[in-house]
Amino acid sequence: MSKGDPIKKKQQKRRHSRQSREWLSGIKKTKGCEICGYNRCVDALHFHHIDPGAKRGALSGKSMLLASFVRLHNEVQKCLIICANCHTEIHCGMHPEYLVINESDIAEAEKEMQLSFL
Repeated sequence: MSKGDPIKKKQQKRRHSRQSREWLSGIKKTKGCEICGYNRCVDALHFHHIDPGAKRGALSGKSMLLASFVRLHNEVQKCLIICANCHTEIHCGMHPEYLVINESDIAEAEKEMQLSFL
């Protein structure tokens, strides 16, 4: 069984990665920030996982850009699109309704706090 042309495979990966980025950018531009409505620059819009425990990969990561469109779509369904400012505000606690904290995250944080006092 032949492995195929490595140059052709590399070109296919690049094309798929570019198509994935374009598809994700289109979603960002269409929706804009789901908190404040910002939509002027897609690079300032982020995918925020509603439940970090359900996250299977960062949508901006190289491996995710090479994933199937079905996998990308499934990951996007777990996210809100938010601007960089609102994303920072969520993680600073200013929008707690958009931040899901799992019990395991709480236990891990408590464990780290206990270790820091030793």
